[in-house]
Amino acid sequence: HASVFARYPWPVITAQEPEQVQLMQCGFVPAHIPDPVGFLRQYSTYNAKSEEVYEKRTFGKAAKEGQRCLIPVTGFYEWMHVGTEKYPHFIHRRGGGVFHLGGIHTNGTFSILTTAANARMTEIHNSKRRMPVIIPEGHERDWLNPLLTPEEVTALCMPAPNDYLEDWPVSKLITSRGVETNVPEVWAPHRYPELDQGPGPAASLFPA
Repeated sequence: HASVFARYPWPVITAQEPEQVQLMQCGFVPAHIPDPVGFLRQYSTYNAKSEEVYEKRTFGKAAKEGQRCLIPVTGFYEWMHVGTEKYPHFIHRRGGGVFHLGGIHTNGTFSILTTAANARMTEIHNSKRRMPVIIPEGHERDWLNPLLTPEEVTALCMPAPNDYLEDWPVSKLITSRGVETNVPEVWAPHRYPELDQGPGPAASLFPA
């Protein structure tokens, strides 16, 4: 796994070079910004709301110029808030495999677009009720078409169906300090007894 805040180079496919895989850093920084690090301390541009991307000063130019990208992933993590505790969940394509998040890019940087959460993601990401834009399978090249209208872009930013994804709780290793966290164990199912009666079907994924 890679934290967006660490800004590791991540593979993306852009509308401008759809046959190439490029490495970019998460955290959208417009080309005219002289101090990218200082900019990201002041403004969080790791995500951008798809509903507002054409209107926001930071993203508007890139959005209107069709600078969209695909971000290939095998899953993502969100935290469920229960009382004062937070429980990480791994969310991925049902059956496994790579799928694509929708993004916007400029100057070697990108932002992951978000949309309203579907029913299950509302239970998991219950603090903000958002989820990444997941480009429907078979529409990846449509997403990379720089001539799409804002209405066509919006249509591709609808929440993914509940049955497209599956999820389970994972251990808090993912946020541990002083240990290697980029290991397969970060996506292994982990039982939290306090979640067995909690929202959603996650506990039923575990064997008795």
